[in-house]
Amino acid sequence: MPALLEVMEGRLGIKEAPGAANNQLILDWAKAIGRKDVTADATSWCSICMGSAALEADYPIPPPNQVLLARSWLTWGVKVEIEDVAPGDVAVWWRVEPHGWQGHVNVVQEVRRTAGNKVQVKCIGGNQTGPDG
Repeated sequence: MPALLEVMEGRLGIKEAPGAANNQLILDWAKAIGRKDVTADATSWCSICMGSAALEADYPIPPPNQVLLARSWLTWGVKVEIEDVAPGDVAVWWRVEPHGWQGHVNVVQEVRRTAGNKVQVKCIGGNQTGPDG
């Protein structure tokens, strides 16, 4: 079984289809995690990508009624303190407000420690853009 990070690295560059078309792969991921209600790739699909990747890596995922929300990953698994974060850990980010429902989920790919022992992470995930697309 591949590790979660390996699965996510294999998904770099996958994007929504332009216009009214849909990327069937994203829709297949949604079905794999029990979300048959997702019929278009124009949804926030970071958690869909993470859920299907976790299944491929033989990890448990949040229940289907929760897995569409990125921040549902905060209640799943074992919390890792920032000073202990390592490649392959799941990272959950907030949007708008720290305790709100909106967020993003991805996987830590690289950890760097800066002067003053601050932690910087490079993450990869679905429905995000960056140097690798």
